[in-house]
Amino acid sequence: MKRYVFAAAITAAALGSNALAQTRSSFQDADLIGGVNVTLISGLTYQVALSGTPQLTIGSTTYNITDVFGFWALSDDIDLSGSTSGFGVWDSKVSNSGTGGIVGWKTNPNTGITPNGSQNFTFNNLAVANVDHFGFHIRVDGTLPTGGNTAYFSDVPAPSATTLAGLGLVVAARRRRR
Repeated sequence: MKRYVFAAAITAAALGSNALAQTRSSFQDADLIGGVNVTLISGLTYQVALSGTPQLTIGSTTYNITDVFGFWALSDDIDLSGSTSGFGVWDSKVSNSGTGGIVGWKTNPNTGITPNGSQNFTFNNLAVANVDHFGFHIRVDGTLPTGGNTAYFSDVPAPSATTLAGLGLVVAARRRRR
């Protein structure tokens, strides 16, 4: 089982800041996002889990994350091939409007993942090699610089990029042994 912890600095080249839209350009940069963990369970199933004190830092201001109510696979520059099915309070969302694409789920605030909680998400299909980042719709305990208390944020690296890089190292190591 591979575990991807997104507590490092976010350097994604995301564009825009309209928190109401659900397109690739809706996702914005943050300086740090901590306590939001994505674990590849198997195949196309990922678990999103929040620690007891998940936080988001923008500039010199740190916000406590009260809930995550959207989870997406993101492509920065091409349409993203994939599909999902809604379940429970989570609605399916696919958008290739504008530059890049998103595939994932959304729900309403107060029904998302809260601190110390988790949720498993299974993609029906997904062009994993085209996933550049994972993105989240997050609500915080204050007012963000863009206004309001919710926004879309993305992180790096995507598990697909890390997995592919790891596989490349394994292949290179095997070739050197021969």
